[in-house]
Amino acid sequence: MNKIYNLALASILIVYLVILAGAIVRMTGSGMGCPDWPKCFGYLIPPTERSQLDWKPNSDFNKNQIIIIEDELFFAINDFRSADILNIDNWEKYTKHDYAKFNVYQQSIDEDKDAMIFTIGDNDTFALWYAQEIEEFRTDIRTI
Repeated sequence: MNKIYNLALASILIVYLVILAGAIVRMTGSGMGCPDWPKCFGYLIPPTERSQLDWKPNSDFNKNQIIIIEDELFFAINDFRSADILNIDNWEKYTKHDYAKFNVYQQSIDEDKDAMIFTIGDNDTFALWYAQEIEEFRTDIRTI
């Protein structure tokens, strides 16, 4: 019985840690910062600066490691060491997501014209209806 109690307690603790981690990701706006799993842009530890994703001469690159070339993402086809000049044959264009231009908010509100917001329940929906119908705020967005 004691083992079951300890297992249940550990499970509850882990669930709360996951909720805490999710809250941190949400509050920092980093939810879409790493589009690939389990690595982030080919790194075990995610890059924290744009310069970490730049191509560098005479550097080692691992398979699937991502770099930025002229505001476009490319990933390494195989492990290799770069030469003095960029050889584009070692790279393939990354097309899953367009994260080459770093933006803290990922998308500007102004670029979301004619978007849709899906809501669940009256607490969300009525506030959005009020903002759109009474305050005439973002009337181009459809609330569903």
